[in-house]
Amino acid sequence: MPFCSKRCRIIDLGNWADETYKVSTPTHQSEFTEEENDEGQAR
Repeated sequence: MPFCSKRCRIIDLGNWADETYKVSTPTHQSEFTEEENDEGQAR
């Protein structure tokens, strides 16, 4: 299990809810080529 206890799990969930943790986008979009970007798109 990724958490040591239920308390740790609740603290982690609270941090996500308070937006303490954030999933960010890459800062340099130009690092990807058009070919790499096209592969990830549904057709």
